[in-house]
Amino acid sequence: MIDARLAVQSTFKITYGQRVCADMHHAGMYVDQTARAAAERELLAKAVSLRKELQDISGVPDFNPGSTHQLRRLLFRDWGLTPRLDDRIRFTATGDASTSDNVMRALLSQRLKKQHRIFVKRLRQYRKVMKELGTYVVKLRPMTDVVSGIGWDDEAQRLEWEAERDPELLAMMVAEREKRGYDKRGIVWADGRMRPGYNAHGSVMGRSSSSSPINAQNFPKHLRKLIVPQPGNVFVMADYDQLELRVAAARWKLQRYIEAFDAGHDPHTTVTAFAIFGEAFVAAAGSPWPWVTGTKFEEPDEKKNPQRRGGHQVKGMKDVDPETAKRMEAVRDHQSNCPRLPWADEIRTMAAQPRGFASLSTVSCAEGIAGFPSGSVVGFAALDDGTPIFCFSAMSAHTKNLLADSRASLTVTEPGFEGAADARAVFTGRVVPLKAEQSDAAREAYIKAHPTAFWAQFGDFKMYGMTEMLDVSFVGGFARAGGVTVAEYLEASVDPCLAFSEPVMGHMNGDHGSSLKQYVEVLVGCAPVKSARMKRLDRLGFDVRVEDAESGSTGVLRVPFLDGEVTERKKIKDAIVALSKKCAEINPAWRPHGAEEE
Repeated sequence: MIDARLAVQSTFKITYGQRVCADMHHAGMYVDQTARAAAERELLAKAVSLRKELQDISGVPDFNPGSTHQLRRLLFRDWGLTPRLDDRIRFTATGDASTSDNVMRALLSQRLKKQHRIFVKRLRQYRKVMKELGTYVVKLRPMTDVVSGIGWDDEAQRLEWEAERDPELLAMMVAEREKRGYDKRGIVWADGRMRPGYNAHGSVMGRSSSSSPINAQNFPKHLRKLIVPQPGNVFVMADYDQLELRVAAARWKLQRYIEAFDAGHDPHTTVTAFAIFGEAFVAAAGSPWPWVTGTKFEEPDEKKNPQRRGGHQVKGMKDVDPETAKRMEAVRDHQSNCPRLPWADEIRTMAAQPRGFASLSTVSCAEGIAGFPSGSVVGFAALDDGTPIFCFSAMSAHTKNLLADSRASLTVTEPGFEGAADARAVFTGRVVPLKAEQSDAAREAYIKAHPTAFWAQFGDFKMYGMTEMLDVSFVGGFARAGGVTVAEYLEASVDPCLAFSEPVMGHMNGDHGSSLKQYVEVLVGCAPVKSARMKRLDRLGFDVRVEDAESGSTGVLRVPFLDGEVTERKKIKDAIVALSKKCAEINPAWRPHGAEEE
């Protein structure tokens, strides 16, 4: 039997939600028609330019990128491209070859001729532009405007653009469409506002959603400028900070979370991290790091758990003084706002590291464990396009596995990997023997990355490559994890500092450890550190592994260059000297020495 109180509460929530949605619909959203018209002109010009480029690449003067028939014929018949996808995705319900975006992305993950790759990339750009035009920009015209044929992906759109110089032709085209019943109009009312429909509980998560005539809750970010306050009004935004956790903490009396809120900390990155990863996480990250510092632990009870004798202890949240809390918050803000390489560039740079070794997982074909994952530590390198390559002996277990089943994953870590705070990437795809015409170049690239690999010239060793890459995932340290598309990875660039990072880091760690300590203490605002060591250098700055002077725990902090990118070795010294001078300005008691004085 349903509890009557719950039924009443549920009814109230639905009724109240409906009232809110009705009020939002009644109020509407004011549209800046000047900005909208400018956006339409810009997108139309971009669409025309992309369309012309696609026609030039295809060699078909009247090629229509909106025609699936023409696209199928060009990609799959004339060019002979075959996307490596499940047939359920590669073909439509009618049995025709699919030209969906999934298929386009699959093509970009493969080796393509330069012109084919450019064509597919431009096609995706064109589709994005037309989507924005038809779904958002053109729809936001006043209701008095006929929008048929403008912004919709058909052949006449191009003609209409050209017909701007011939009003009679344009009028004939519009009249013809209206005669056929094709008469779409804008959705903005006479008062300058659009009024989307809202659903009080229209999503799986129970949140409100927006629908016909437009989805107002999923506007592309760069088009949100079209929605403005009506003249004489302003937008006001309010957000209840960490509402879900606060309600949960109050409802179920979660003392540790309540203490975190009282101390002004973010439980998402303190208590929650500890709950998931445990005390080892805190011990590894250490007290200088604001995302774990301040977590309250119980004193070790040797009777209950003798294994915790002498375990790592951190001050309770209530023991953190305001100044320390302020410093911790400043460090966190500094780290979150530091310029970093795009993930795709970071992964490409990691894959291009010299003398690289990684963990290769294959599907075992050995008797008794067939079908189980099999791991091996292997040497690897990367071709210029980012493809991971290997030099395998025919006698190796992983070689036999790959010849039986090419599916594999490769886990690559950054040089000097020491733990969870360091970066790693996982490539998933198929590893196959390279063709004869590919092997010589691949072997040369492999030996360049592994100069001491004399065995790479032996006849028993063949070149392999992950020529079909299906997924790339990335973990860059604490709170830095996600994935990039295969296309993004293949289009990324190796950071130019990789070529000279080792000698620079060796020099700084060997001769200028005191300077590195100053950078993290003065410029980052970290607590006093016992030692600091540069662990990674790129064009935007460098990462420093530091040891806390008080607790002895270690972690990683980011130090950005002051004047933007540095891509040349001779400029690195100038960038580091600038950091030292900045430290001396802030902390006159410290004076740089050695190279920093020059």
